[in-house]
Amino acid sequence: MAKDENFPVAVRPEGRGWEGGSPTDKGDGGPENITGGGPNGMADGGPEDVMGGGPKGKSPDTRPGKKAKRTGRTRFRSKARRNHKDSLFCRLFSDKENALSLYNALTGSSYTEADGLEIVTLEDAVYLSRKNDCAVCVQSSLALFEQQSSWNPNMPLRGLLYFAAEYEGWLAKNKKYVYTGNLVKIPSPAYFVLYNGTERQEEKMELRLSDAFEKPSEGYEWTAHVVNVNAGHNVGILSRCQLLGEYADFIADVRQEQAAGKPLATAVDAAVDTCIRKGGKLADFMRKHKAEVKRMYWFEYDAKLHDEVLQEEAFENGLVEGQERDLRNLMAKLSMTVEQAMDILDIPAEEREKYAARLREDTTMATAGV
Repeated sequence: MAKDENFPVAVRPEGRGWEGGSPTDKGDGGPENITGGGPNGMADGGPEDVMGGGPKGKSPDTRPGKKAKRTGRTRFRSKARRNHKDSLFCRLFSDKENALSLYNALTGSSYTEADGLEIVTLEDAVYLSRKNDCAVCVQSSLALFEQQSSWNPNMPLRGLLYFAAEYEGWLAKNKKYVYTGNLVKIPSPAYFVLYNGTERQEEKMELRLSDAFEKPSEGYEWTAHVVNVNAGHNVGILSRCQLLGEYADFIADVRQEQAAGKPLATAVDAAVDTCIRKGGKLADFMRKHKAEVKRMYWFEYDAKLHDEVLQEEAFENGLVEGQERDLRNLMAKLSMTVEQAMDILDIPAEEREKYAARLREDTTMATAGV
């Protein structure tokens, strides 16, 4: 599914772990310290350290106040944000009443006691730069709602990683141990991806982890339930959750204003004013937090650009690594000099020093035994 505005939400019943409930409470056992010791105890990296360890499987230091050490030589041409910022979607549905309404709309349930719902959103579990997920637990069900505005077929894998971290925290908080002879009962998972991008997509679909398997492996599956929540789609769901419907209308209004030729800032201003004139739950939020809404929407827009830069950079890095590998092979197998190998591969003159420096660095590290 999407890369740009990914927002999950998780819910679980009150009194069964993750004491504290509020996603912003610090030090009280809420989601920010779900795996050990407050917000500074969380591994704050991307997918490589989602479970707290590094890419080589090293155990993290989970003492309070300790951060997982970053590894690798990732470079960013845009400044990556290490402080998380809530998306508008996440901010709206981190409220218990709103989260319960969304849960009921998507699952067809009719729970009314919001106090029985717990917000259990993880802090920076999977995503690089922004807070875009909301998770709740209710009636022994752990549900993750993630909003996406661009298509990403890897959502089943991302969801699996997220739930693994959620269950790890749940086991620790409830003092459940898997290395015993007794079956440990856990909340049932439910993973919904709420798509509101501009590409045409079906009303509903299922993305399966098994589609990513390099070879079939019978009996292993993980499913992401994708729901198109653009205005005019899945009208039943949007009507059952009033706030979700109004949010869909707001996004549609922003896009309509942009289509009319207005720059993003002006389009957001106009859409916010339209929302307030219409009235409703979202209008109440807009009146109280108008400036904040603009900042959050700008952040989401900026985050999309950031993701596009990351994708472009990953592509370029792949080309560089491939060229570097070919250079080493030519030099080793045909006894060529660096310049001769670069001539064969037609590497542009302005890029040759970059490749030469990378080869020298690799040679130095190999000599040092790194």
